[in-house]
Amino acid sequence: MSSLCCCIRALWVYNRCIMEQNKKYIAALGYILFFVPFMTAFKNDPFVRYHAFQGFGGTIAGFALQGFISVVGYWSFTLPSPLLGSLILPMVWALRVALIYLIVAGIRNVFAGKTEPLPWVGKYSIKLFS
Repeated sequence: MSSLCCCIRALWVYNRCIMEQNKKYIAALGYILFFVPFMTAFKNDPFVRYHAFQGFGGTIAGFALQGFISVVGYWSFTLPSPLLGSLILPMVWALRVALIYLIVAGIRNVFAGKTEPLPWVGKYSIKLFS
């Protein structure tokens, strides 16, 4: 009987470890596709929700900045000086590099088990979604 209890306990501990690892994978996936964590069994887990909202805040910031750069780029072509128009492409690439940095920083925080806000946008997403 005691060996059966040990086997059941070992399976329970193993299942707990697997669930904990799956929780981290789902939270990390939330930085790439922010809506995925809300469609899983972990949607009420505070760790997963925190990182899903951080990813959603990064996505909103990326869309807003991309829209701003697009509007500035459109209006820059109506100006007589081509200087602003030539700065648009480096601004777009800088934005893309910054967004990739946010995604990597968020995923790094997930696998380290931390709930730290993302640089630049994390504190605003905490205020917005808390």
